[in-house]
Amino acid sequence: MKGLQIHSAPLRIPWLIALILGASLSLIGCRTKSSPETEEESAAQTPVPVRVGTARTVTLEPTIELVGTLIAIPERSAEIACPIEGQIQTVQVVEGDRVEAGTALIQLDARTTEAAVSRSRAIVQERQAILDRLKNGPLPQEIAVARQESEKAQTALKPIRDQLAAVAPLKAKGEIANVRYQEMESNLQTAQAEAAIAKARLELIQAGPRPEKIAEAQAQLESTQAELKMAELNLSFCRLATPIDGIVTDLNAVQGAYVTSSETLARIIDLSELFAHVRLPGFCLGKIRPGMRAQLRMAQTDLPPLTGTVARLAGQADPDTGDVDMYISVTNMDDLLRPGLAVRANVSLPPVTDALAIPAKAVADREGTPLVTVIKDGQANEQEVVLGIQAGGLVQVTQGLAAGDVVAVEGGYGLPDGCPVRVLPEDNTFPP
Repeated sequence: MKGLQIHSAPLRIPWLIALILGASLSLIGCRTKSSPETEEESAAQTPVPVRVGTARTVTLEPTIELVGTLIAIPERSAEIACPIEGQIQTVQVVEGDRVEAGTALIQLDARTTEAAVSRSRAIVQERQAILDRLKNGPLPQEIAVARQESEKAQTALKPIRDQLAAVAPLKAKGEIANVRYQEMESNLQTAQAEAAIAKARLELIQAGPRPEKIAEAQAQLESTQAELKMAELNLSFCRLATPIDGIVTDLNAVQGAYVTSSETLARIIDLSELFAHVRLPGFCLGKIRPGMRAQLRMAQTDLPPLTGTVARLAGQADPDTGDVDMYISVTNMDDLLRPGLAVRANVSLPPVTDALAIPAKAVADREGTPLVTVIKDGQANEQEVVLGIQAGGLVQVTQGLAAGDVVAVEGGYGLPDGCPVRVLPEDNTFPP
């Protein structure tokens, strides 16, 4: 018995209907319990016609009906925000356009960022050349020039030293002026210093650059490369594209407008699949599992019912109501569904086997207590019952009746115990 509903509260017949039924029954034959008539008078009255149903053991397949709204699936939607400041140069879409992943939506003025990229690239090339030169060491020509300069300095030093040695005896005899001798000594010291410098330069070139010098050049290069990457990233941000397939919504971009960083300019929604967002009562939480089927009807549309699947349940309940957010996925086959549409969802609950059930119309209410009118031996008697789930036209009775008991479905409300009845054909609520 599919397509049935579950209710958590006992059935109630409106008091106005109850009063009308009671009044009509008193006119037919039996008086109410408050009547002062004797049992003999009641027995002589005309039997009241009632339609009956029989309590039977069946399998109930209940559903729960929930009301909600269609929403976009979070992971199937994208907000397009501007990561940098800039002026909008062109807007390449309009709201409602269908776009594919990678499609350009908005282009910012990129002249400033392009200049920053060019400058950074030039600096990177310069720093790379410096590092390469240090790593490769001196060129052979540089070593040869340094060696020649060192040899030249040594060659120039020898005659000066020999000349000073030659005049040393003359100075001892006082045959050469002291000033002249000091001048010759000064020339020797200068030549020795130049020879030492040339030799040190040769040794430095032959030894190559120091490791810390190479490390410094490497760090400077990496810093410049990072600046280049940032400049290139900012340049890529000037072209705002969609990361997913979908439809453009909430477009908030105007050509020529200046936008700030992180300002949302558009939203892209993939409508191939949507969520029906409903609130599940807490008492049904243990009966619902992801993967269960649900039938969806779109309110205020002429769309046919659709089949959905319970996709997920929220991790916590509403502390005030105990309700839990539930999301039912539905495929948008004909692209007719849109977020914001109201929806009614019927979710199938696990079947209840061996359920003693009677027609739901047989249950009345007396100040919150469900009761039925049992028909036995041609007489009516009220019986309090405890109800379980309701599935369509049937309701489960967990206490108060047994299989085979006959209950009044129509015409039995308000009859006094022992009232004679005339049984009409049985209610056909049960399936064949």
